Amino acid sequence: MLAALVAYSAVSAQICSEHILGGGSEVNYILCTELNGTEVVIELQAKTKGWVGLGIGEQSSGSMPGADIGVVEGEGGIPGVRDLHAVVKDEPLDDCLSGGWGFKTKVASGGWVNITLTKPIRSNDTSQDRDIPPGPTLIIMAMGDTAKLTYHGETRTMGTHTFYETATTAPDEPEYDLKIDLKVANLTVPTRQTTYACASFDLEPYIGNTRHHAVKISPAVRTGRGYGVHHLLVFACDEQTTSFSKYLTAATSCTIGFECRRYLIWGWALGGQDLILPSDVGLPYGPNTYNTKLIIEFHYDNPAGVEGAVDDSGVTIYLSKTLREHEAGFFNIGDPLVQHKSPIPPLRETLVKFDCGSSCTSKFTGNVTVIGTWLHMHRTGLRGALQLIRDGVFTENLATVDYWNNDLQRFVPAADGATIKPNDVLRTICDYYHEHTTDVAFGPATTDEMCMAFILMYPFTHSPGTVCGSIGSTTASQYLCGSSFVPGMTLVLDGTRLPPRWGDCDATPGPLPPTPEPGVKPIPSSLAMILCWVIFGLVF
Repeated sequence: MLAALVAYSAVSAQICSEHILGGGSEVNYILCTELNGTEVVIELQAKTKGWVGLGIGEQSSGSMPGADIGVVEGEGGIPGVRDLHAVVKDEPLDDCLSGGWGFKTKVASGGWVNITLTKPIRSNDTSQDRDIPPGPTLIIMAMGDTAKLTYHGETRTMGTHTFYETATTAPDEPEYDLKIDLKVANLTVPTRQTTYACASFDLEPYIGNTRHHAVKISPAVRTGRGYGVHHLLVFACDEQTTSFSKYLTAATSCTIGFECRRYLIWGWALGGQDLILPSDVGLPYGPNTYNTKLIIEFHYDNPAGVEGAVDDSGVTIYLSKTLREHEAGFFNIGDPLVQHKSPIPPLRETLVKFDCGSSCTSKFTGNVTVIGTWLHMHRTGLRGALQLIRDGVFTENLATVDYWNNDLQRFVPAADGATIKPNDVLRTICDYYHEHTTDVAFGPATTDEMCMAFILMYPFTHSPGTVCGSIGSTTASQYLCGSSFVPGMTLVLDGTRLPPRWGDCDATPGPLPPTPEPGVKPIPSSLAMILCWVIFGLVF
């Protein structure tokens, strides 16, 4: 989960980061930036005599599709900087409007090229350029030995860079009194493709009768071995249930929706990062909370059926005895228990929407502040959004992802002032496309699909509960709200569709405009070719 969950006040100071492109152990790409008024001055040093590229990724994913890219070509190439954008894993396209990247100087010396560029922190072209946010920012980098832009091969990478700091940026290591590692002990991963395993942890011996606030939670997950954790969820548990005792001595296979869940404390999926709370917000642990008895639910993938696979993944929680002003928690909406029944057919763009309606949000005791959001789908996901609807009118997107990547699932800080009021409607939207020969069902496996959103917010109470959404019926007039059912339609099939994606010349952020299109529609032929690259292209 991405950190930097704070309000910003810009500070001018040069910040540098070193990167390795193409493997090896030597730094061959250095990025230094400094804020100058309303633009950032970018100094690039790359070990090449050819072209050099830098991209600002979509902050909810971070891969090449959706990136705003500047490329400086070598001698004999196009002079200045090329203003490009990528919508597929292929050669980036020229922007319809120029001016997103500014060129100042280029000097070659000793096998290195030194380049100075500029870029405004707020773009005038929101359809194909990206703003530069403060704090850690997802970037892509690439270079080549040829003068003109060609395929980069292995000389590329993804990473983060802080383009400019702020007066109130959260520290990388907030002060804490206690660090607790919660990990499974040499769990043997079964040879089947999908396994859900649960492990219980008792924090009471560590924190006793003293209330603490979690100020940071970090994943301790091993990936890239041909098997491993697809996602994990940390739940508060009622110690009186048999489930807590069952999973206390050793991790054991479990299913989604076991009886021990009280509410979600934290979650991680592929591509996720540390969660660092704002300086005035903490997650409560100790007396008068359920957060001393925890269960971690692990979703393991073993598609190759590797035998003898062993895992020791988990999470690390950083706790402080100094209590903060606000106490936060997660609200899980959309199809939180994976109850949706309609499958996704091949070769057709399929859009589903789930409402957490006013019958549930009316139970909020007052306005809540949104800290950040995390959208979740699987491999056939194409796009997604979390919308706020107030008094029957679209108000804002609390979250969007135009270029979904199952391997890069990011927790994204909310815009300043994002607020949910009692009686608001929260609409989770997922758009899918695949080229399999059979339908893809909704279910627990990575080869299945999901559609849900997680909202980190404060103040946090356990009423109306921590889940809200589908009960699996397309005709029911009620939906799940906490542990009860309330009136309202959970699945919305009203013919609306997503607006143009970022990268289209006419794309502008906004609500879902109503159209006469059905909820399941043939995908346009012009988009089909692009989607072939999205599904089958090389991972950047």
